[in-house]
Amino acid sequence: MMIMSSTLLLMTSIFTQLSHPLTMGVIIIMATMMTLIFMIMTLQTSWLSYIMFMVFLGALLILFIYVSSLAPNEQFTKLNPLVTILPLMLISMTTMTPPSLDQKITYQTINFSKKLYSSMLSLTTLTLIIFLLFTLIVTVYITKFKQGPLRLI
Repeated sequence: MMIMSSTLLLMTSIFTQLSHPLTMGVIIIMATMMTLIFMIMTLQTSWLSYIMFMVFLGALLILFIYVSSLAPNEQFTKLNPLVTILPLMLISMTTMTPPSLDQKITYQTINFSKKLYSSMLSLTTLTLIIFLLFTLIVTVYITKFKQGPLRLI
């Protein structure tokens, strides 16, 4: 898990140095995949992470369409070598932490996920699901394809 956290930290630090929307989108999708894998490993239920990934991926695709329709064609620029060396040094420093700390965090996360879906909170969870479904239906009903904000591609 420490390697996954370090890789996620590396992708985040590289993301801050990028300027092209396409590479930024790829880094965000890769970071989301790493977060999904991390959630599956720590939580006992994996359906929550899949749903969160699908919602996040849909939002990223919409954001990518907006950026690609508004931004001009840009050339890819090379990263400064110093920018790639510093995150690697940071990762090597973070992997040297004691493993007992990592196990303690995992145990706390599992306890949190058990409390989140307890029988006491089932009404709240069901209300949230119904509200999100209602919001999705209203949004689809309100949106008109011919009057959308995007130009035709």
